[in-house]
Amino acid sequence: MRLRSALLALCTLPWLASFAPLWRYPPELTPSRVQLSVAPVALEETAPGRRRVGALTFLGGWSIQAKGLGGLSALRLEAGQATALSDAGRVVRFALPPVNRATAEILPLIEGPGPAFSKRNRDAEALDVEGGRLWVGYEGHNAIWRYDAATLAAQASAAPDAMAGWARNGGAEAMLRLPDGRFLIFEEGAADADGTVALLLSSRDPVEPGATLTKLRYRPPPGYVPVDAALLPDGRIAVLNRRFSPFGGFSARLMAGRLSGPVLETEEELAAFVPPVLTDNYEALAVTQENGRTILWMASDDNFNPLQRTLILKFALA
Repeated sequence: MRLRSALLALCTLPWLASFAPLWRYPPELTPSRVQLSVAPVALEETAPGRRRVGALTFLGGWSIQAKGLGGLSALRLEAGQATALSDAGRVVRFALPPVNRATAEILPLIEGPGPAFSKRNRDAEALDVEGGRLWVGYEGHNAIWRYDAATLAAQASAAPDAMAGWARNGGAEAMLRLPDGRFLIFEEGAADADGTVALLLSSRDPVEPGATLTKLRYRPPPGYVPVDAALLPDGRIAVLNRRFSPFGGFSARLMAGRLSGPVLETEEELAAFVPPVLTDNYEALAVTQENGRTILWMASDDNFNPLQRTLILKFALA
């Protein structure tokens, strides 16, 4: 276990992980369908009967594998169908919960900032889907692109001045469309001295002319960065926050807060994903309703690294 942890730490150093997809999976420029290999996972390996972590009840977990599948950085669900975004510039669609030997559709984002064959140009990290439209946040270019959700044909794009100073590997990491049509865009960069990171509130679709961006701040747990966000039925915003250390590996904290004033402050920690709870590079979060219950889904980005896994976890919010 110690050897595996040390190897994982070495192979997931941020600068190394950012290039891993280039080594293992060159960008594919044609759509494909792949069969999923699915294996169940426990919330806690040494206590497989465990069902609670914080305010969440564990309903199921799966490790999924398929040729070319990986790097899932964002997730949205509608009618049992998942739309995931890969940081290798692909949109991945499959049914949830995942079923062994079911198929997943992998669609490349041909249009975007710069040539499509470069992973650096297709480092897609933030996603939202609504009304036949799909928005993607490109971290390396600090740009937002909107696509037709069915064909992935580009409709419009913007590289706002307010995002121009964000780090190339710490830019637009999470994006959330609010019910009134406004958008929140989270910076992944390290926190400032006051413990906050940049957060933008767009008055409308950020790629449309006339969209006004208001600079806000978000306060993640100390040492963590925001990686995805989703809206809860009570109006609170759930934010998934991730931490990586070379010797401690990955951990995550799921927080809930409300948008009021210049800082999105967290009101409650919904769950902490630290050992012995199952941990990995959790980067994707989605919220759905199921039989009157609020369901939270999380997915991990395996960085196309053989020592990591693509995990899908399903929880009910107490």
